[in-house]
Amino acid sequence: MSLNTEMFSRERLAGYGPECLARAAALVVGAGALGQNVAQNLALAGVGEIRIVDKDEFEPHNRTRSPAYPLAEEVARFGLQKARAVASKLRPMMTNSNPLMRYADNWIEELGDGAFKNASVVLSCVDKPSARAYLSDQARFHSKPFIEGGFDGAEITLSTYPATDGEASVVTPCWRCSHQDIAGAFSCDFYAEEVERAGFVPAIQNAAATLAGLQCEAAITALHQRTAAFDARAFDLNIRTGRSLIVKLSTDPACPGIHRALDIPPVSLSTTADQTVADLLQELTEDLNDSPTIILRTPLVWSAACVACEQMSNVRQPAWAWEASPKCTNCGGPFPPNDLEAANSAIVYTQITNDSDSELLSLSCRQIGLPPLSIVEVAVRRGASTFFELAGSIDHLFNSGDAYERQ
Repeated sequence: MSLNTEMFSRERLAGYGPECLARAAALVVGAGALGQNVAQNLALAGVGEIRIVDKDEFEPHNRTRSPAYPLAEEVARFGLQKARAVASKLRPMMTNSNPLMRYADNWIEELGDGAFKNASVVLSCVDKPSARAYLSDQARFHSKPFIEGGFDGAEITLSTYPATDGEASVVTPCWRCSHQDIAGAFSCDFYAEEVERAGFVPAIQNAAATLAGLQCEAAITALHQRTAAFDARAFDLNIRTGRSLIVKLSTDPACPGIHRALDIPPVSLSTTADQTVADLLQELTEDLNDSPTIILRTPLVWSAACVACEQMSNVRQPAWAWEASPKCTNCGGPFPPNDLEAANSAIVYTQITNDSDSELLSLSCRQIGLPPLSIVEVAVRRGASTFFELAGSIDHLFNSGDAYERQ
């Protein structure tokens, strides 16, 4: 690997290893004020691969706190989707000699396990508690260092969680240990309105830039595997008064989050995300020579009552998709009402077998929340669970951010 010695001379003096950063892949979830500053810092620092995930679009009020806000001519080329616009604008800033910029105009939950495959560090730049909880669980399951940031005006908080495996995954604190109230996922617009009504102050550029610097320094520390300086802790800072506080985090024995890691590489499958659940079960049956039970890490909501009119709706989606907009089409949601079914308890699947509902088995793996590269946990009657990986590649989940080079 050839690195420009002069370009990175100051970084070497500061204790950075450009070769280490060049090999790294950073997953940045959220391309708002914080995510843009984070991605920009990583690009300049020489990180080899950056993955940006966000489904939102830019709005005029984002301009004052968005270093990657697209200019008029860039809007014409890249549009207003945050992930694409930010990736395209920051790609030329990457100082690595062989940079790779990827982006996905999706919610992180839509990408599944594949988004974390071969990632070196996960940086949370989102404001929704449910998304933070999901990232915490996935980072723990995939043994990735997790760096989470949030702010309320001039108040910023940085939380760090080391990569763990084996017994350490069980006993090390996760983000969810100290954040029990994550009542569902909501659309960003809905969540922003709720936050505003609660009196929280949105991000300001100075706070976003300061927090991004702290997040990136924590990421670089983790990438250098300086374990003594990277443990489970939270750091609070008021950028106006200078007041600060460091809290060492503790594990909650009753934590609802994932406290285990994928310690054994999964078995590769030939089944793709666009094949049916029945196809997946057939391959699993042949591989295991036994009747398999798929254990869903994210429950599948089959039907549930619309929160507006209480009419039962046909959901057929993972729980996070239902929680994002729990309404039927009559009330402005995405799920068709079931006029034949009276309001009743929701039907939720946490397991799937060959004996499951035939309509469920006819759905594609993607429809039940298993996109390409998903990790599928399977139990059999005699023995422990085995993990399998759906066919696919990272290119099935992310687009290239090399837009400047293509045009």
